[in-house]
Amino acid sequence: MQLSVDFSMLGAKLEHLIGDRACDSDQLDAELKHDGVNMIAPHRSKRKLKPRMVGICGGINTAGSASASLPGSSGSAAYSFVGSITPPMRYEHGDVRLAIEGDHGMLSEPGKETFTCRNDRRQAIWEHAKLDGVDFRGIGNEPPWVLELREMSRIVLITEYGANRIERSLPQPVNDKTSKMTRWDAGDLQIEITAELCHDTMSGESFDSRVVIHWQRQVLRGCGRPLH
Repeated sequence: MQLSVDFSMLGAKLEHLIGDRACDSDQLDAELKHDGVNMIAPHRSKRKLKPRMVGICGGINTAGSASASLPGSSGSAAYSFVGSITPPMRYEHGDVRLAIEGDHGMLSEPGKETFTCRNDRRQAIWEHAKLDGVDFRGIGNEPPWVLELREMSRIVLITEYGANRIERSLPQPVNDKTSKMTRWDAGDLQIEITAELCHDTMSGESFDSRVVIHWQRQVLRGCGRPLH
């Protein structure tokens, strides 16, 4: 439908306009909002409402951690949560609450609109690491491992799904500008990160960097990306 209103003919400033189901239109709502008018109309019975999908959320691990990343017009907001680890998963970050069930989550804050987010555990793991102070994160397979360079002061290497955890102080890097490789030598642990396209051998996901780790006579190969 098309609606035409001459607001200059009204004696007072119009703030709200009440209509029937025929006025239920996103385009009409946007046009009226441009003139400072809020349309109030019941939704048509067959209309499918689109939820406000604002970002990525997901439960992280058995310790009850979760993360939500919410891009917006003024930048992005990110939250790290703690809470329940059994469905339905519910988390809190101050007054902000996150509930995850199935493929979606709901993010709520007192006095603000409730948003929905897509439950993507893989992406949420990376967002959570960023919030936790990880500057670079790398992953590899066969055997499975995770590398974290934290606050540019510590190396954390986790292998075999958490069975082994190695922590070392991060030494000064050695940079090779020709090969675009940066190397850290922490004694029994050496790390080489090369700025080149890398694909995960299991998922095929693309990364910015190739990672090689020398530890206990093993050579661990994988991919990674900077988080800050």
